[in-house]
Amino acid sequence: MVERRGCDLHPLDPAREEDRLRLRCSVWADQDERFQRLQGALELAARVPATLDQAALGAWLPARLAEAREGVTTVVYHSVVEEYLPAAELLGFQSTMAEAGARAHAGAPLAWVRLEPYPGERRHRLTLQTWPGGPQRPIASCGSHGSGTRRFVS
Repeated sequence: MVERRGCDLHPLDPAREEDRLRLRCSVWADQDERFQRLQGALELAARVPATLDQAALGAWLPARLAEAREGVTTVVYHSVVEEYLPAAELLGFQSTMAEAGARAHAGAPLAWVRLEPYPGERRHRLTLQTWPGGPQRPIASCGSHGSGTRRFVS
């Protein structure tokens, strides 16, 4: 079983032309590579739709993680989210992930994949943490908006 779900306070629907236009307008005219990545993402979203709920992360995620299913790996992915969360909400998010990680087991593992700014650098780091028992480890890094991607060897 494969399912893609997400939440956003103000979700955009890539199937709607108005929302696709709104997303395209966020790319500066001289950023051809970034525009091409967005075009690819929009094409992928059209082929592989996801359920997107209008909700706050702190209200939405705990209920989703409580639904762990035997024989299914749950993956939580986000990019450039943490810096926008108020401190209390960020702590709640991290606690939710730690609690879900503590409940994870070999029959229902949990993975946390996140792309967030790396302190002290003008780059973003993609990290992976898995439960049960996996340490957090870097997978790749990139510049803003996915430019200059580098993969780490592990």
